[in-house]
Amino acid sequence: GFAALLLGQAYGMTQRADIGEKVRAATTLILRAQKRTDGGWRYEPTPDRASDISVTVCQIMALRSARDAGIKVPKTAIDRAIRYVKQSCMPDGSFAYMLPGISRGSYALLAAGLTSLYGAGEYDCPELRRALAHFQDTTPQNVSMRSSISHYYFYAHYYAAQAAYHAGGECWTQYYRAITRELLDTQAADGSWDSPFGNTFATAMACLALQLPYQYL
Repeated sequence: GFAALLLGQAYGMTQRADIGEKVRAATTLILRAQKRTDGGWRYEPTPDRASDISVTVCQIMALRSARDAGIKVPKTAIDRAIRYVKQSCMPDGSFAYMLPGISRGSYALLAAGLTSLYGAGEYDCPELRRALAHFQDTTPQNVSMRSSISHYYFYAHYYAAQAAYHAGGECWTQYYRAITRELLDTQAADGSWDSPFGNTFATAMACLALQLPYQYL
């Protein structure tokens, strides 16, 4: 999903035929792997079994990237995927990792689910309103790298930055001020950031969050 998202961005910017061929192949695979049971995705690229919200959001963003680059994506596939995301949104606004939702989701999944709803143009649905309220309530205690999300910190804020940017207004202003302060305070002398998954990943995610107001992507 992340690779397809990258290729979709690159194809949209360059219109290179060789990249377009790869995006079409990736899009075909994603669509073929959409789960028959619930309309989402999981780690294995087959349509069998159930989905989880993390992988599903990733595939939704990849399909949006392909569509924005001019590649046909069936509306029915997007509709089924968004239905899965909405069903995963719990009464308190958090997102269940898998259905049926029996436990409260994490801040990372909250940010991911919210971003996917914005990405699908669901700007005023009840699920987005619940999720956004919960996001605004819980973001202050999740900005620090020493918070409970420390293991998945950069994954969480890759999505949180996009969610706050889409929300705009005071939500974005407060979020960007806080995350900028935290990232600048924790940046290493060589310009990198570190995480359990390595400094290349962490630095890429930090840059993606910081670049949003400059619209480099």
